[in-house]
Amino acid sequence: MPRPLAASFQANITIFELIQDIIETNFLTKFHEDWKSINQCDLLRVNKANVDAAQQTTDKRRSQKLTMSTLCSDELKMIDIIKEDD
Repeated sequence: MPRPLAASFQANITIFELIQDIIETNFLTKFHEDWKSINQCDLLRVNKANVDAAQQTTDKRRSQKLTMSTLCSDELKMIDIIKEDD
């Protein structure tokens, strides 16, 4: 004759293990969803940073061109002044 207490104990352990598996599955699913959200946010931030860097590079080149043209025009003015003095 089987001992009812032992069978009950075994059933409780099985149910406990099932509940643990369900909790673990739910946790991993939630973690995976959060991870996807984090990765999407990171991707958006990286894309925005790349766009900002590209705009800064363009602005920097533009300012360098303006600076060079300003320097050249100042040098030309100095040459004109020197020629006028001679």
